[in-house]
Amino acid sequence: MRQVILVSLVLLFISSTAIADEPQAPSPPPVATAAKQKHDDAVRAAREAFHNALIAADEQYVADLDAALKQAMAAQNIDLATKIDDAKKAAVAMLNLHQRPTSLESGQPNLAHFFNRIGVVNDGDRFPITVGLDGANFNAYSAAMSSSLLGPSVTWNDTSFTLGDPGVNDVIAAAGQTINLPHDNYTSLRFLATAVRGNQRDQSFTVMYTDGAMQRFTEGVSDWFSGPSFPTESVAVRMNYRNASDGTKQVKPFYLYAYDFRLVPSKTVQSITLPDNGNVCIFAITLVH
Repeated sequence: MRQVILVSLVLLFISSTAIADEPQAPSPPPVATAAKQKHDDAVRAAREAFHNALIAADEQYVADLDAALKQAMAAQNIDLATKIDDAKKAAVAMLNLHQRPTSLESGQPNLAHFFNRIGVVNDGDRFPITVGLDGANFNAYSAAMSSSLLGPSVTWNDTSFTLGDPGVNDVIAAAGQTINLPHDNYTSLRFLATAVRGNQRDQSFTVMYTDGAMQRFTEGVSDWFSGPSFPTESVAVRMNYRNASDGTKQVKPFYLYAYDFRLVPSKTVQSITLPDNGNVCIFAITLVH
């Protein structure tokens, strides 16, 4: 009996020691939490001030060019007026770009260097059957989404996504690319995507944090014609036609889907690695605080 009691005491001692030795993540003191909140508020205010100043500078530039253009026209200096008009068009394009809807609570990585497929075209445009969202198929044509139906940006769940320019490479055909993300603390990573050549199940996405931690997500992406087939995806845009490579419209329902990955808000994101599957097409990514 004494041996049983002795063994029990030894096991209890070992168990309590192991628990005591486990490192406990210290919770930040209230002063640190308050300092972090003050920092975040200051960053958001600075971003808003910068954005407003950028638009004001663009507007003044356009106004100055417009005044100079009127003077050149009054003086009948056509050569000068043409050059000023070209500069004004470029300035207006830049102003429109800066005025695109954006959320001060979000961040969007620059995907321009990763775009490798034409996924959106203007209505009536012709394009080779070797390009397009799904490439050549058994009907010897290709197809893409309509810029008229999507517009320059899409808003889903109070989150704005800026799309690429139509008629050029404007979507990412996934091939295991690693995309750097704006380094900050976010609650979620949201993106717009669709699949071609059927539903694409069990696609792996990996988010890397600056401290070396990784977070893996497995997601199904539905075909752009099938409609939503997986419980964790939502319809961002439902379109009643798509554009074929011969310039015609194919009148059927087509879909762009939205996805929401919940992040670890206490960690700073670094990058996301896409699945290695060219049938998964990414249109835009936005991170939300």
